[in-house]
Amino acid sequence: MKFIQLFKDLFIAYILFIAVDSIWLTISKKYWAQVNDNQPMEIFPAAALAYVALSIAIVLVAYPLYQFHKTQGMSELHATLFAGMLTGFSIYFCYDMTNRVIFGKKYPWILALTDAAWGTFATAAVLWLFIKIKH
Repeated sequence: MKFIQLFKDLFIAYILFIAVDSIWLTISKKYWAQVNDNQPMEIFPAAALAYVALSIAIVLVAYPLYQFHKTQGMSELHATLFAGMLTGFSIYFCYDMTNRVIFGKKYPWILALTDAAWGTFATAAVLWLFIKIKH
């Protein structure tokens, strides 16, 4: 039974991440065009796998971190923000700095820092939505 619940939680987080991240992908389209000239169908498999990894981070890292801080007396809002933002910052900042190393000037600082900030916020937002759905 736990495996089925885990699969459901991962699926919920997956759908939430796609929904929330589509906002940023729409807003930042001009920046991404500078970096990636691939067609959407060429990047779809990698994007789908990235959302799987982000879903795993929500369900197996951020949510347990949220639960731990709730048991330690932190408010629901503070626990959600702490767990979501810490998880999002760790993932997105590492991703964006790695892109700066690999692509250099082709991946501008403004895009790297804005994307890291977005990822920090988006992960917290997805965690918050995930908690609201789960409870």
